[in-house]
Formats: sequence, C-alpha cells, structure tokens
Amino acid sequence: MKREEREDSSVPSRVRFEFRSLDDLKPYPGNARTHSPEQLERLRDSISRFGFVSPAIVLEDGELVAGHGRTTAARLAGLDRVPVVVLTGFSRDEARAYCLADNRLADLAGWDDALLSAEVAALDDSLLGAAGFNSDEVEAILNPESDEDIPPAGDGGEAPDSSVRCPRCNHKFDLSEG
Repeated sequence: MKREEREDSSVPSRVRFEFRSLDDLKPYPGNARTHSPEQLERLRDSISRFGFVSPAIVLEDGELVAGHGRTTAARLAGLDRVPVVVLTGFSRDEARAYCLADNRLADLAGWDDALLSAEVAALDDSLLGAAGFNSDEVEAILNPESDEDIPPAGDGGEAPDSSVRCPRCNHKFDLSEG
C-alpha cells in the first residue's frame, strides 16, 4: 500500500519526531498533573509490556509539555531513550495551554460500560494489568452490581479503610469525615 503524502497549507507543520535521551528531557515546573507511585507502577508495567508507544511531547529545548508520568515510568522500566514529538514554533503560553489541554481533555472522556466490560472480559489477566487495571477494578467492571462486595486492597487481615481513591486523579477521600 502506497502512503499518500500531502501538505495541508491550512495546518502549519509545527512538530517533528525524534528519539531523545531521558537525561535530555526536563520536566516543566508548572505541570499541574500529579502521578502517584501506584499510577507510575501501572505505567511502567504498560511500557514494559507494550513499549513506549505514546511519545512524550517536548519543546525544542527538551522541556516536557506532555508525558511527565510516561517518562518517569520509562526510567523505572529501564529505558534510556524515548520517542518524542518536538513542538516547533510554540510560544511559552501555547506550550502551557497545551500542557493543560493534554491532561484536561482526557479527563472529559468517559467509558461505554458495556463495551469496557466486553473488552475486559476478552483479555487475559496479564494484559489487563499492563492495561492499567487491578483485580478489584476488573471485578467491579465485570460485576457492577456487586461493587459493595469488593474487598479493600490488601491481605484481608487489616481493618477496612474508611477512604476511597478517585480512579482519575488518585486523590484519597476520607469517608469517615462528615
């Protein structure tokens, strides 16, 4: 199959693709997104299984615009270099806005519960872990009516935790506080 190449003059070319050393990438100090150790472990497992297939996004000087969690997890996975999309000609304000947009727009997405359940049911447990789901989450997806019966994470010997974590941002909410 022949690849068609065409230039669209209405969209200026503002990106190029490269591989860069993780040591050459600098976190953006204004990045408002946080990454818990659990999320970084899940990202590391995903990268170990699938590779670093979603490039980080950087400015020409190597400052990260998007991909802070992925690049941290890549280090944990033992990678030295990762693919990056280099933004060319972006102003500082455009880069700041894109950093926010990259995270915020993903937050606005939802799940089709029936399709999610079917996809989860079709996958082997080892792939579900690499996809970022733990066994309690898989159980809740496959058996939504039994959410209340899902035990808290742990070995079962501890007192139930009176808190819950947001699945999107990992913020811990204490349910014992009125």
